[in-house]
Amino acid sequence: MKKHLLTFLALCAFACFSTYTLSAQTTLPYTSCDCPAANGVTAGTPTPPANTTFTLGVSSASDLATTAPEGTGVPDYAFVYSDPAGSIIGLSDDGSFDLNAYAEGTYGVTGFAYDQAQLTSIVGLITSLCAIPGGPVPPAVCEVVATFPSPPTLGDFFSLINSLGGGAVTVPSLVHTMDSVVCVSGVAGLVTACFAVTDSPAYTVDVVGGDPTWDDCDGAVAHDLAAGYSGPYDLTGLTAGGEALPACFFDETVDNSGWVSIVGDGNTYFIYTSPDCGEINLIDEGTYLLAGDAQIAVYAGDCGTLTEIACNEDAAPYGAIDGEDDGYFAGTVLVTEPGVTYYAMIDGFDGVSGQFCLQSVPFTCPNIDTAPETPGDLALCDGESYGLSADFETLSLAW
Repeated sequence: MKKHLLTFLALCAFACFSTYTLSAQTTLPYTSCDCPAANGVTAGTPTPPANTTFTLGVSSASDLATTAPEGTGVPDYAFVYSDPAGSIIGLSDDGSFDLNAYAEGTYGVTGFAYDQAQLTSIVGLITSLCAIPGGPVPPAVCEVVATFPSPPTLGDFFSLINSLGGGAVTVPSLVHTMDSVVCVSGVAGLVTACFAVTDSPAYTVDVVGGDPTWDDCDGAVAHDLAAGYSGPYDLTGLTAGGEALPACFFDETVDNSGWVSIVGDGNTYFIYTSPDCGEINLIDEGTYLLAGDAQIAVYAGDCGTLTEIACNEDAAPYGAIDGEDDGYFAGTVLVTEPGVTYYAMIDGFDGVSGQFCLQSVPFTCPNIDTAPETPGDLALCDGESYGLSADFETLSLAW
């Protein structure tokens, strides 16, 4: 009888925390009453992803992936995303989150350590009480619980908390409500829920406006030669913008092209597509375009009156997929003039989609004054000429 009374009190406490509790706040970081300090249970310090800028129309969920901190003392961990106003918008097991459907602004990410087994047990208790006709659990709560999968997720539990009252749920108000349920007098021994929360936010992600028209020259995304790389860029969903077919495109079509602008500094560079964006490797992320198969054309002039100055469809060995496979990336030498803007159009070969990074490495044109002593190839830079005199039977030139 006593246990049933405690159960009734627990659910009454649970049901009574409505809008009032959602407006109350708990100071973070926080560890619940069921996680004694002696156990060393904390939410730790999550490591932000390598790039905390999310570009709309360019970035993807996997760009924000990271790892949960070790030694949290509880078996499960989640990254809680909040919008610029602080309202919770979703959860992630590994930090990945697709923000393309959201507005520009600074989004918070909070670390949440918990025990899935305890969560399942709490929802199971509520489900059992919902089966009692005229029982202590409000019908609105029972309706929410009835939709839960088995086992329920942390996101399901958050939606249950949300059903207790109107308005958006913030991390501090969520923690206050959960704490009120599991730590009120007489209930703490009945409902066990050990959870720990970082400061809110533990880190932030800046969502910036990507130009959805970067599949046209006028919407070209800037590439900084000095930085050495930019991206990742995503060809998924792009279309051809009516561009003239570049001279070297082997598939004889422009399928899903994106445009990048490059301001020259007077030096010569090799510009090429790659899976490497500094600390981000698209092969490891699993988002690199199939076999790296891209093609590139570089133009001088203004959008609408461009002149093709370089083109490449495959340019091994740059951009290798692994140590044995050169892949089918695209790259070309670009001799720049200071302050002059060039435009690079990158297209997926035969419509291949996916992400790529753009690399720019300094390139030194070979100093060729005389023919080599033994037969072989001579590398010539675009726009440069060499006067050669030779005295041998066969001379082969190719460029």
